[in-house]
Amino acid sequence: MELFIKPLFLVGCLCIAPFCTKAQSYADVAGLFSEHQRVGTARMQGTGYGMTGLGGELSIGYTNPAANGMFNKNQIALTAGVNTISDQSTFLGTANTEKASVFNVPYFGVNFYLAPPNEESIYKGGSFNISFSRISDFNRQQKYSQRHGGGSIVEFFEDGAFGYTPDELPLDGYSQLAYDTYIIDDSSVLDPGFPNDRYWSPVDKDYTNPNDIRNLDQEESIRIEGKQYAWSIGYGANLNDMFFVGANIGITSGKYRSVKTYSESNFSFDLDPEYEPLRAFTLEEILTIRAKGINFSGGVIVRPLDVLQLGFSIQSPTYYTMNDEYDGSIESKWNDSPDGASKEFKQYTSIIISEYKLNTPLRMNAGAAFFIGKRGFISADAEFVDYSSNVLKTSDFDPSEENNAIQSTYNKVVNIRAGVEIRLKQWKFRGGVQHLPSISKDLDDQNGKDQQLFSLGLGYSMKKFFMDLAGTFGKTEASYSPHPYSEQVLSDLSYTNITGTIGLSF
Repeated sequence: MELFIKPLFLVGCLCIAPFCTKAQSYADVAGLFSEHQRVGTARMQGTGYGMTGLGGELSIGYTNPAANGMFNKNQIALTAGVNTISDQSTFLGTANTEKASVFNVPYFGVNFYLAPPNEESIYKGGSFNISFSRISDFNRQQKYSQRHGGGSIVEFFEDGAFGYTPDELPLDGYSQLAYDTYIIDDSSVLDPGFPNDRYWSPVDKDYTNPNDIRNLDQEESIRIEGKQYAWSIGYGANLNDMFFVGANIGITSGKYRSVKTYSESNFSFDLDPEYEPLRAFTLEEILTIRAKGINFSGGVIVRPLDVLQLGFSIQSPTYYTMNDEYDGSIESKWNDSPDGASKEFKQYTSIIISEYKLNTPLRMNAGAAFFIGKRGFISADAEFVDYSSNVLKTSDFDPSEENNAIQSTYNKVVNIRAGVEIRLKQWKFRGGVQHLPSISKDLDDQNGKDQQLFSLGLGYSMKKFFMDLAGTFGKTEASYSPHPYSEQVLSDLSYTNITGTIGLSF
């Protein structure tokens, strides 16, 4: 079994609520698969998913299975929608906007009601719930380009090769690929007296001369695809119309794929305008992650007053089995042949496959719902998650360093969600808000921004049929450096999710 190679730049994505940002380590993968979005019917989306204390609504069962105990009839519902993420990337003052819109089915659920054995029993019935939910959406596109006189990734290739002779360069490393495509070479090529564990490049500038300015075109495109889904089977029971209890088992599966293409081209030098040996080079990285997991949850809802319900639920860690597949390549194109025979070269890494286990954090939810007679309700939730408690397990290497990185990277957070529903005969009007603190301890980090999401919804219901429409909207910011010698790329991200639900009671 081979060890997962750490990609050089962005090949991953952390899904922070609906937004995706960069990832390039096991710690980032842990964040990627542990931060789940709340999803469900358009009704719950319209109220901001503040639903732990509510009941009698299909999609609550995954968050708090006690809600299944509040049904007194069978019900089925299907939700479909469109997610759109717009990424405006700014690099050295030049902005470019990319949009990714994806149609999806974020929720399907069905409840089967079980009547009580008799009217005198404290057991007032219950129901089984089977649901299918999208708990992560990784889709995103990003692109930027700019001509500048700053650093090149070539310097990074040279740093990675420092101290190794050509025969000792790490296999499947990008310094090895850069050497094999003539982007870098050992210094003994310049002078046999120079050490062969030091490296140079035909596009190096004279770092001792401030007048030797090198300009180049830098471009990067990123395409990220994938989702994570959860099947859940749960049961909830009604005890005397005052106490509701439930349990649930969840089975998750997900796929994440990123394709990152980085290029530099059109090198020019102020002190020697005619010197143009290298036309361009391109680095491509492809990472595919597949994950399967299982979790368990339990919850209660109590009704101390007719107008008040209090809920609490706890979900176990999700126990994942992870499979990663990674490969990369470098291609160089020359104006002057570096070997006297060819002007184009391309080298590939091996296809590197790894398997490991990931245990994500335990999640605790507490919520309350206040009912305004039959005119509607106000609900609020608090969700506690300790993202630093992600644990990586593998028999292929000692994961202590990776687990220490997870603990030093991530926060304990309390996510706050609240919403309101107002009923006017058969019509229902909804609004909601979510405050999602940063999961990163470093507030200056690319993932260090708190997020606020806002929702609106509209519903119409009859005796045996209902339909709902909802939209969620939000913005955030992110930043990252493509390599250590590059200026930062700034991203302004906006998110829109529009869904519709139709359902039947029978």
